[in-house]
Amino acid sequence: MATLFWKKTLTDSGLLLLRVAASAMIITHGYGKLGALVKDRGAGFADPFGIGSFASMTLVTSAEFFFAIFVLLGFCTRFAALPVIFAMSVALIGIHNFDILGSGELATMYLIAFSSIAIAGPGAYSIDEIIYQRK
Repeated sequence: MATLFWKKTLTDSGLLLLRVAASAMIITHGYGKLGALVKDRGAGFADPFGIGSFASMTLVTSAEFFFAIFVLLGFCTRFAALPVIFAMSVALIGIHNFDILGSGELATMYLIAFSSIAIAGPGAYSIDEIIYQRK
């Protein structure tokens, strides 16, 4: 019984660490883009889908800043991880040409981290757990 308790506690602690660390790091990128978005409305930002630099930067900024905050808090975690996963997939494939060990290494790491969070969920130490009180 005690072994099961420690296994669950360590798993939930690992998920908390992954969620908070990955989110905190990507939020710094989103915050920088938020400032640039306000200052120059996304001028010169990559536009892989042809929707305009401002729209592209707005979507990426939302993923890297606002949705990452939700993941950090463990609020609507699996849903909130999806825009980040999409943004990092586009960055890796469309911008870095699948260079996973070169220029796309950071996008690859974020893609792996947020995909893991989406699969495993937020763990016990999250707002989702408080709201849904799973046992």
